[in-house]
Amino acid sequence: MCAWIAISAARAAALRRTGTSPPFAIAAALLPFVALLLIAAKWWAWHGAEGWGPRLLVPAVPLLAAISAPLIGTWRPAVRQAFIALSIAANVLPLLQHPTPVATLVNSCTWPMVDHSTAARVADYARLRDPAGRERVSPDGVLATIPEASPWRVYPWFIGATWNTARAANLASPPWLSRRPDVRPELDPLPAVFQVISPRQWRFLGRGLFPDARQPRYAAVYDEALLDQVVHAQQLGRGSEALRLARKLDELAPAADSAVMIMESYRLLGMQAAAQEYLSGLAIERRADPRMNVIIALFERDRGNEESARRFLADAARSLPGTPAAIAVSQPIDRWPRSLTAMTETAVSGVARE
Repeated sequence: MCAWIAISAARAAALRRTGTSPPFAIAAALLPFVALLLIAAKWWAWHGAEGWGPRLLVPAVPLLAAISAPLIGTWRPAVRQAFIALSIAANVLPLLQHPTPVATLVNSCTWPMVDHSTAARVADYARLRDPAGRERVSPDGVLATIPEASPWRVYPWFIGATWNTARAANLASPPWLSRRPDVRPELDPLPAVFQVISPRQWRFLGRGLFPDARQPRYAAVYDEALLDQVVHAQQLGRGSEALRLARKLDELAPAADSAVMIMESYRLLGMQAAAQEYLSGLAIERRADPRMNVIIALFERDRGNEESARRFLADAARSLPGTPAAIAVSQPIDRWPRSLTAMTETAVSGVARE
């Protein structure tokens, strides 16, 4: 990014001297970058977090390229080729190692204690006060200022630590630990995202092209997007569309999620007989999901069977602590959330650990 800035400034000066480009065209390319830089620089997560490079400035790159590319074209071939090679080399690490497992490791760490002024600069969702009254922030809130936590150091270490497989013992001593021993990974249990790591394939694209037996079970991108579309259709009250998409998801990735989405779609459409027939044909591991009982409780509520609705919801709530479903058990039935999504949503908050 610094190279782009320097080249853009040089290009702007050259164009200004030769008069080949009006000042407005130069300003139109440079001002969006300056605006994004000023906005991001004041934010606690100026570095973008959970990715490679200052991603908050990426929208300005095409405009910078527009005024930089002609200047690069005037360079001697050797200089131009060296610059292109350097630009590619700067982005090799995130191609060898996907940023998500690295970010997961960081997010698994103990939330460090900070003073009040540091906590005040962090967004509400990334800070909290622990039971002892001490202020804590998410690990990114302090690691972004530690050279030992630079991606240039962490990514090579992470690749080496997980080359054969991801083990808690290998991941327990990240490079920043010597400077910030209070930001220590908590790896019991080992986060599920580490199952995507394999030494036999490219870690960024290889999982999609050549997945091993474990990996299809974790966050297939298309399946996750399709699941989101099912939920979106349900929230808009488009039951037929939701059912069609849920059936498609069930064909591609039959699991508890797809079964639950089909059942909720049937409920929205008032198709209780079809739901009962579908449920009776499900394998036990898919039928046992606690959300199924939430849906049945909502079916019973819709039919006016309060006693049965409460019984099913109480059974589901034992496996869904902290959700609106668990709260609704003791509430009047007319105050229950209206849908499965509303019944099972959870608040996002940080968790401080000792």
